[in-house]
Amino acid sequence: MSLPLPMTGTQHALVAKILRERERQDAKWGTDFDGRRDEQWLTILTEEVGEAAKASLEGDEENLIEEIIQCAAVCLSWLEHRTPRAEQVKERN
Repeated sequence: MSLPLPMTGTQHALVAKILRERERQDAKWGTDFDGRRDEQWLTILTEEVGEAAKASLEGDEENLIEEIIQCAAVCLSWLEHRTPRAEQVKERN
């Protein structure tokens, strides 16, 4: 996967973690999101942000990082869902 902007090694590693989390979420919840409204995506994201806030308040650094990755993966999934299918197919070719 090639991104248009140069990325640091740390950024590559973080993007890889987010993509692995996306795969985990898809395996757990499936990928058929037709009909899911933005309000539902926002509810899912808010739940994840709440878990990140809890970890932060409790000083749970390890869990905080995982929760932030989960937030990023939900945002990515939401963005993918909002991208028209024809544009997604064009990007893969």
